[in-house]
Amino acid sequence: MTAQPRTLAFIHRNDTRFAVGDFSPVLSVFSYHDLGNTVSPFLLLDHIGPGRLLPSARQGGVNDHPHRGFETVTLVFAGELEHRDSAGGGGVVGPGGVQWMTAAAGVVHRELFSAAFTRSGGPFEMIQLWVNLPAAHKMDPPRYQSLSDADIPQVALPGGAGSVRVIAGTFAGVT
Repeated sequence: MTAQPRTLAFIHRNDTRFAVGDFSPVLSVFSYHDLGNTVSPFLLLDHIGPGRLLPSARQGGVNDHPHRGFETVTLVFAGELEHRDSAGGGGVVGPGGVQWMTAAAGVVHRELFSAAFTRSGGPFEMIQLWVNLPAAHKMDPPRYQSLSDADIPQVALPGGAGSVRVIAGTFAGVT
């Protein structure tokens, strides 16, 4: 099978860095405000860091705030993230891990650097993707799951070209 050439629709650039709570720097790679339905069902992709957390007694991050109608998928490359929500979900995700929160009918949650990581400090970096839920699932109950690096299967690409981490769906028969 030969790949067919495709026309590039546009190039989107954004170099503006900002803070979200205590997470800084944050780069919004894209958002629905910028691109609308062009990237549907994706609503937002933020790159948090790279940064360095100084040791502290106060857990920093983003305290209680609401979401509804979509999912947040956070991949942690460095550091440790702690999640707690109003539906009883929660956990700690470290390097290589993923936290997946389905806000659906609505949830109030917080994302903070974990207590242990806050005490020790160190480098942090993560990305967060927001995925719009289909209308039929927007009022489903909220849920939370976390995957450690060891929980995520990897598939080696041919010729030593790298590997694919299968976080959702199926790739090369691996789920």
